[in-house]
Amino acid sequence: MNRSMLKRLVAVTFAVGVAVVITSNSLFAYPPFLKQAQELGLKGAKDCTFCHTSPTGADGWNDRGQWLIKQKEERKAETIDVAWLKEYKPPKKGKKEDKPQKDQGKQEKKPTKSGN
Repeated sequence: MNRSMLKRLVAVTFAVGVAVVITSNSLFAYPPFLKQAQELGLKGAKDCTFCHTSPTGADGWNDRGQWLIKQKEERKAETIDVAWLKEYKPPKKGKKEDKPQKDQGKQEKKPTKSGN
């Protein structure tokens, strides 16, 4: 192996090392949280999108992540406890609550119309 090949090998090794350090910081910011969620048997805990909007786990939380942050504040805890997720109930798509609220508005109007 000549000297120029050795320099190239060192440069490539250094570049790969830097790339690993840069990407691992964002990709594995809280792997213990994900691991705990999986150990608790929480369905869907496959990657960072379990609580984040981004697969890298960066800023940006989905409903579950926002719920955890709110729980941390309400419980006045220093850190998030993944076990809280056992209490989490995801919002239902096309909430049934919306329909009764609309119906209640109609019911309120009917008595005033018939009373006139």
